[in-house]
Amino acid sequence: MPVDDIHASFALFGWLPVGSSHNSISPRLVLHAAQLEVKIMRTDYYGYKDISQVDYLRSRLFRSAQVVLKFAKSGTQFFLYLSSAAVEKSVLSFLQARGISLSAAAELALATSKS
Repeated sequence: MPVDDIHASFALFGWLPVGSSHNSISPRLVLHAAQLEVKIMRTDYYGYKDISQVDYLRSRLFRSAQVVLKFAKSGTQFFLYLSSAAVEKSVLSFLQARGISLSAAAELALATSKS
């Protein structure tokens, strides 16, 4: 998937922030059949079943739209800055088709882009 930037935040016990990182030079998001591949500093693989929720943050002044992947068990969140609205729709549709829970904002973004 064409990605402009990926930010990640990490939490201990699901609530204590312990770190963050980002990659705007060589980020990578690959959606495989059974898992996704994310490269920030290194390449990591996650099963789709590990995603607790997909959220969507609309663009605002000084901020681009973001698709947010939340992993409750590890306390990790990935903030995906995708290259276009069409790519955002594609990612949201792909994840929804795998039975992953979309937030109300993500469902609205998907519905809006379909019309």
